[in-house]
Amino acid sequence: MNSDDVNYEEIRRRVNQRLNERVEFLTHLAIYINANVALWVIWGLDLRNNPGLSPWPVLITLIWGVALIGHGAKVFSSVAMDRIREHEVDRAVEREKLRRGMMSDKRKNDRAVALRLSDEGEIIPADEADLPAARSKGSKA
Repeated sequence: MNSDDVNYEEIRRRVNQRLNERVEFLTHLAIYINANVALWVIWGLDLRNNPGLSPWPVLITLIWGVALIGHGAKVFSSVAMDRIREHEVDRAVEREKLRRGMMSDKRKNDRAVALRLSDEGEIIPADEADLPAARSKGSKA
């Protein structure tokens, strides 16, 4: 894909949509916090005059809180799903290139990088001494 094929307006629209969804969520969160603080303050002031008053704001706080959690899950899971979708598309393109025998853009050279586990259990590049003998025979100059 060359730069002429890139639809910058579509990319801009998607990015703006994501940002608008995040701003809407943060606005919702700010309203939730301020409104609930106000409700609890009103209840606290009313409690002075009515010592046996039940905490009526708890129902509003809980129901609205569940709705807020749902809103946040929708906004932030869509971001995660977009990342997963892009990763899967990239993987599918790479598999198709390999199937057709085309050189992958991600490969830096023709030689695959050998990996091994370090003593601490981390994955690190293998040294030439770590490679099997059969493999090192093929790489002799």
